[in-house]
Amino acid sequence: MIELRDVWFSYNSGKPIIHGVNLRLSNEITIIIGPNGAGKTTLLKIIACLYKPDKGDVLIDGVNFWKLKSKEKLIMRRKIVYVHENPVLFKGTVMDNVTYPLIIRGHSLEKAREKALKLLKSLKLEYLTDRKRNELSAGEFQLVAIARAIISGAKYIVLDEPTSNLDLEHRIVLESIIREIVKSGKQVIIATHDRLFALKLNTEIIEINNGEIRSILHSKDLYQEIEEFIKKAGKKSLNS
Repeated sequence: MIELRDVWFSYNSGKPIIHGVNLRLSNEITIIIGPNGAGKTTLLKIIACLYKPDKGDVLIDGVNFWKLKSKEKLIMRRKIVYVHENPVLFKGTVMDNVTYPLIIRGHSLEKAREKALKLLKSLKLEYLTDRKRNELSAGEFQLVAIARAIISGAKYIVLDEPTSNLDLEHRIVLESIIREIVKSGKQVIIATHDRLFALKLNTEIIEINNGEIRSILHSKDLYQEIEEFIKKAGKKSLNS
């Protein structure tokens, strides 16, 4: 579980971007939604321990991350992997990218390739194995970055706007990937402005705006809100 306690954050000691946020992220999947500029990405980077709060605590499995020593932080960071909205892939093939986290952890090339191929097949991405990064579409690029995050062995997979470059076909693949992640006992935390995507994952939704948590609800509650909005819009059109 990841927990934030009275977290505040500002850039260069300016106006606070995140205002006194308290969160317990214990669900298999958690969605953070909000408009552009709401503070989603900043909050996500605090959750991923990439940004240190000006005030407040970030607890990873009950341990206060920012009070750890440097070596302990390195160990703890292996539990969390953050995938940027516009991720970076290394030179070489998709296989080179997906095997990289295993190679740096001491796996042999043969074993790393075996595990990577198994993962890519399970995600229906094996057709990309020998492609280079400049041969990938924007959607494929993003999915490969997520596959690389999964194989790292991290317990928490943090995704920033993962649908931003995806067409319908790749969105369906992503939904399948997320379900595979949680089946393996990992936790997924996603920031998105895409309410339809949030609905499909059928999970807890945290709504943020102006750096504050506005509501915490389940996707079925969001569905009801959208349904009511459509009904009201329909009545207005009939009466106009």
